[in-house]
Amino acid sequence: MADADAIAIVAVTMCTSLAHISDMPIKLDNPFSNIIRGVEANVLWALCEEPHFQTATAIARECGRSRSEVRVVLNYLASTEIVSTFQDGGYKFFKLNTRHPLHKEIIDVSKSFLRQGLPRTAHALDAVNK
Repeated sequence: MADADAIAIVAVTMCTSLAHISDMPIKLDNPFSNIIRGVEANVLWALCEEPHFQTATAIARECGRSRSEVRVVLNYLASTEIVSTFQDGGYKFFKLNTRHPLHKEIIDVSKSFLRQGLPRTAHALDAVNK
């Protein structure tokens, strides 16, 4: 599958999923769970949280999922080049591919929901002026 095909599939999936968001409450604990379900959302969130290479076991532990579930998702994301990998001995390491065309959008999704989830507070200087 070519990169353009993979990008088109992800874009269509995201748009289809976004059409149903208005009917659902927005989940702020994992922004990807608003547009995709299950292990995929957990893995993307874990990859955004940690910008360095990590093993499938570490990601699975962080997600609270089984290593085999996480490996299936990571291998798929690696085949579409959304995730870059390298091997050191018997260990395979994964991280988001910063050169992928969707990298910026994936990071923006994770950050935008974090910003929306934070309560707005008055600035300290505004309190002094009152």
